Amino acid sequence: MKEVEMNDVTLLSLVEVAELLGISRTTAAELVKELEVPRIKIGKTIRYPRGQLIATINDTARQYEELLPITDLI
Repeated sequence: MKEVEMNDVTLLSLVEVAELLGISRTTAAELVKELEVPRIKIGKTIRYPRGQLIATINDTARQYEELLPITDLI
């Protein structure tokens, strides 16, 4: 997977977050809330920085990997 830099300033709508992750809009909304993904409000519109979204997901995945090493699942 391509590494994404934290300075990636691409802003995504919730629908775009869902499409990027291959999940429903409702699941995406729950995920960004649960993971406390930073968001930017522009007028009435909310956008999520792509780089921070991916970094947050990667950090969370690493935490789970440390708790339960992948070799334990095989």
